[in-house]
Amino acid sequence: MGGAANVAATINDVVDHAASDPRTRRSFEDVNLQRIKSSLAVLICELSGGGCKYTEDSMRDVHAGLRITQAEFYSLVQIYRDALVRHGIRLRERNELLALLAPMKRDIVEK
Repeated sequence: MGGAANVAATINDVVDHAASDPRTRRSFEDVNLQRIKSSLAVLICELSGGGCKYTEDSMRDVHAGLRITQAEFYSLVQIYRDALVRHGIRLRERNELLALLAPMKRDIVEK
């Protein structure tokens, strides 16, 4: 993933884009974007074997009641994929990371 600095830069890019994109911004309204960025950076660090330990709420708890749709979820995935490319993450690492994140869909999508 290119180290902690590249993970943080990628996450910042994703959250900033998703918070302003008409397809995804609804679920980012009235939330602490800096907290999301920090939490996601730790989660990605843990998932990618970076030695971090994610101790925040579960994905199910974090997204409960947000009524996130499949369309919103897949739009965020595309935003994330594009950010990974912009930040120089190679195809193999992109695919490995997305495979680690994919099972979270059942805890995030409600509609």
